[in-house]
Amino acid sequence: MTRQKSSHIDSPHAVGQRVREARARAGLTQRQLSFPGCTAAYISHVESGARIPSLQVLREIGRRLAVNVDYLATGVHRAQAGKGVVEARVASRFGDLEAGRKLLDAAAKDAETDDDRLQTEVAFGELAYRSGNVDEAIERLQAAIDAGAREAVAVDLLSRAYAKSGRLEDAIALLERARASAEQEDRSSDLLRFSVLLANALIDLGSFGRAAEVLGGSLAQSDEWREPLSRAGLYWSQSRLHAINHKPDLAAWYAQKALVLLELSDESGYVGRLYQLLAFIELERNDPHAALEMLSRGRDAMGRSATGEDEAKFALEEARAFARLDQTDEARQRAMETLARMDKLDPQDAARAYAALADVFVRVGDSARAAELYELAIEQMEQHGHPYLTETCSAYAQLLKQQGRAEDALAVLERAVNFRIASRARSF
Repeated sequence: MTRQKSSHIDSPHAVGQRVREARARAGLTQRQLSFPGCTAAYISHVESGARIPSLQVLREIGRRLAVNVDYLATGVHRAQAGKGVVEARVASRFGDLEAGRKLLDAAAKDAETDDDRLQTEVAFGELAYRSGNVDEAIERLQAAIDAGAREAVAVDLLSRAYAKSGRLEDAIALLERARASAEQEDRSSDLLRFSVLLANALIDLGSFGRAAEVLGGSLAQSDEWREPLSRAGLYWSQSRLHAINHKPDLAAWYAQKALVLLELSDESGYVGRLYQLLAFIELERNDPHAALEMLSRGRDAMGRSATGEDEAKFALEEARAFARLDQTDEARQRAMETLARMDKLDPQDAARAYAALADVFVRVGDSARAAELYELAIEQMEQHGHPYLTETCSAYAQLLKQQGRAEDALAVLERAVNFRIASRARSF
């Protein structure tokens, strides 16, 4: 029987080849590319030339791969912009920011459609974010979303940029809208992605009840999430929530579940960061030896892919572990390494790092440096809101009391109380 022809493609075999090549360039598996109405099995049939995808399905595949639908359908190289965008993203993710910018400049010139231009603008926003230009990233990504960009990566990056600039409320509002839209349009993979990001932002803000609600709803549907990275992200967020709520055993259980999935996926960067979280959990369990083992495994997993932010977080947990072991020289060295990289951390992480480093300097006997860091931590926490504010004020007050400064200690505790009152007033 003769295969039915379709006017919107040149040939099923050619379409399949282009989809397969674009997917490979984007670094996605067939399962990762799948979406409601287009399963991994169907994508396999498309790539083999056994199925002719509808224009609607082909358009969604193109959107997810940052490739122009006309190119996928006909091979017309009006899609050079889309190809350049994919190559630019790959370059920037491997740290070659200069090459990424050159590719994007060329892609912007080749862009002929609104979709091309939006994809290019999103990629410029990603490049700005990875370059540390958070303000530019926010401007470009917000403009792209306002103009109709629907890529999940745009929302993901914009929420992270908001968080890095201390605008957690804006990040939460963005993710709430994106999550509601994904749920309404039955985009299950995007729904999970936005739920995990939203939960993490809520944890950073100290809204633990709402974070637990979001994660609980996602866990209830977890059997539907077949993509390992998505499930790992869900377990990772659960681990963070339990760790902050001082439930290290539960936190470790969820972290180990995430670790299994990530190691199967061969995602070295995520694996390394999860080991860093496990080190934090082991310190909550008061086991600094186990924490150092986790950090060693994490560094090995990350290798050269570690960023300045990663290095700061690893050095911080190492400083805490060495301080617990009374290895003062090593603790001080790691603490100073962390301080040298504080500009790589977002305001929430920086606030927590100042407080943790203050605890380290208390342990190594440098009370003056500890007091300075407690002040910096509390100032950051008051400015941006932080779940560790009460604990930090309590620890600082204890130090002041030991120094015979009872009135100063009382003033620090009053700051914590006043902040809590003001926070509750803002929530009504």
